[in-house]
Order: sequence, then C-alpha cells, then structure tokens
Amino acid sequence: MLFFEAKIEVDGKPEPNVWKTKEGESKKSYKLNISQNDGRDTATVGCSEDIYNKVKRHDTLKAVFTYSEGTNSTGKYASLKLDSVELYAPGKPGIAPGTK
Repeated sequence: MLFFEAKIEVDGKPEPNVWKTKEGESKKSYKLNISQNDGRDTATVGCSEDIYNKVKRHDTLKAVFTYSEGTNSTGKYASLKLDSVELYAPGKPGIAPGTK
C-alpha cells in the first residue's frame, strides 16, 4: 500500500451509492469529484462518510491518499481512496486546522 499527499480542490459530491452485501445488508459508499492544476486534471475517488460530510464543493484541501492493489474473490483490483484531509488556507503558511 502506498500513501501520498496532494493539494486538491473538491469539484463535486455525487450522491452516496447504496449497495447490498451477500447477506442482504445495505451499505453506502462515498465518493468525491476532485481536481488539480486549475481543473485540468480530474478524478473521482472513494472516501469515508466522515470526510464526505466534512468537505464542501470548492474546498481546497491537503489530502492524503492510499493506493493498493491485489486480488480478491472477483479478481484483480486497484484502489485509490482519500485517507485524510486538512483544509488548505491560501495566503497563509502551512495548513489551517480543518478536517482530519
């Protein structure tokens, strides 16, 4: 598993995806639409419900991502997810207290 940091902007918050486990239990997955380089580079990444609820559109964040790949019952997979975020304060040195 790899961890890396990036400065990103939140472009959107799609509605949570509701899905069912094999046992019939309902779950939700959360994603954010993000960008870098003034919107030229974009992606949709998974995140926790906590991060999803704390950020809003157009927030600029210092984000820590996790990347993993491997094999499970459905085959090979690669996963990129937001691990933690902090609100970025433009014009001020460092990172302002924010979401974590």
